[in-house]
Amino acid sequence: MAKKTKREGAPKLTKAQLQAYRVRKAETIVQASQTVTATAVEDVGLDEGVEYTSWGRVDEEYSMIRKDLRTLLTITGLMLIILIVLTFVFV
Repeated sequence: MAKKTKREGAPKLTKAQLQAYRVRKAETIVQASQTVTATAVEDVGLDEGVEYTSWGRVDEEYSMIRKDLRTLLTITGLMLIILIVLTFVFV
């Protein structure tokens, strides 16, 4: 039996109970993702060799992230140039 804490009577779990919970949760997530992937491939006709997530194809996600990082790098570079120019103007 788990010990009760002062906070709202919630049970205090031991390390073994937490570890068992995490293992069960991880197994459930893996089983659910395998079921969704198999169902999606069969029903929708997705490519079997391509990895999919809940947002879409993995390679498309990487390309969007790469584009966003390049945009951030460009903006950061422009801000740095502006700071350098303003340093020489005001000093």
